[in-house]
Parts: sequence; C-alpha cells; structure tokens
Amino acid sequence: MSARVNEIIILSNHSTHAHALGYCVPPKLRVNVTVVDIASKPLKLDYNSNTLVIIDLSSLNPDSKALLQNKLKTKHLLLALMDNRENVTVSEITSWPNICGYINSDTGFDDICRAIQVILSGGTWFSPNIVSQLIAYYRENQASEDIIVHDYKSDIPLTTREKEILSALSTSTSNREIARQLFISETTIKSHLYNIFKKLNVKNRQQAINWAKLNLIDCHLGV
Repeated sequence: MSARVNEIIILSNHSTHAHALGYCVPPKLRVNVTVVDIASKPLKLDYNSNTLVIIDLSSLNPDSKALLQNKLKTKHLLLALMDNRENVTVSEITSWPNICGYINSDTGFDDICRAIQVILSGGTWFSPNIVSQLIAYYRENQASEDIIVHDYKSDIPLTTREKEILSALSTSTSNREIARQLFISETTIKSHLYNIFKKLNVKNRQQAINWAKLNLIDCHLGV
C-alpha cells in the first residue's frame, strides 16, 4: 500500500464477537482497533486511506447493510467483510465497493488475525472457492468493448503488488505466467486481479492495461 494502515475500524451492531476482536487484535497485530456500533451513533465514515474497515455482516440487518453500501459508494476505503457463512454468494460480495477480503468469523482467532495481517500488508483474502466464483462472474459480465480511456478515474489507490501485476499484464498471456514472474501463487494473482478490476471499475484485462498505460507512469507497459 502507498501508506501503512494504522487503524482498523470494525462496524457492527452490538456484536460480542466484534468487541472481542477489538480487545484481542491490537496486542497481536500492533494496530489500533475501534469497534463502532452503528445503531448507537450517526455513521460518518470519515476515515482516511490508512484505515481498514471491517464490516461484521453477521450482526447487521438488511436495512443496515443497505445504508452502509450506499455510504461506501463514494469512499476509497480498504474494506473487508466478516461473516460466519462459507456459502456467501458472489452477488453479495460484488455489491460492496473496494472489497479486499472475506473473513470467516467461525475460524480460529489466529486464522482471523492472519487474514487481517495479509490485508494490512496489501494482499487480499478470499477462499479459493470464492476466487473462482469471482473470476467466473467477471468473465460472464465482460463488456463487449473497452471503456473509453478518458472515462477512467486516475486517483485510485493501488498497492505496490497491484501495480506490479498491472505491469505484468501487458507482457504475460496467463495468470500462471504472472505468478511465475512475481513468485506468488496463481490463486493470489486471481485475488489481486479481482480487487484491481473492482478498484478501477473495469471488466477485463485489456481495460485494466489501458488504465495503467494512462495513469501508471512508473509501470513500463508495452504499447
């Protein structure tokens, strides 16, 4: 990430589990954690880009979820979802902006901390099953033509790893090849591509390359 995340905000509705994490995570990960009960106070979401916002879906009713989704549409925050379901649907995940992870709250505390640590380090956290569904979703919804380049937003925060992957896209024909270049797994590449597509609001690899050519001066992309 361009700047180190120095705070975690957990948005919940009087969740005992969320408050337990707010107590236990700071000494383990050395990061400030604040639990906000959204039913108890007006929701401002005036956090900076150095904040990771974790939404405890298991504690929210449909109205609270809709309110959060609407308020987050105009924010460029690092966002993760937390729930106790394994069978979460792609439509549920893609309805949230800038998602970088889905954390299963039924796993152990150490696993939850590991997921948070990966996200804090600029990575993404999705199960292989969710990653496969997300890639399939974007393939099915791929636009028939590229977005016109002057419609792209340029002020989008990307992590160092995301920039590396964008750079590799122009010269690599497959996720496996990019994974080999960057010494990471193919599943991790898929997770990053999903996050990149969401951030840039693009539907396919060529659109992402077009954005990078226009906005990433430090990426030596082929023409």
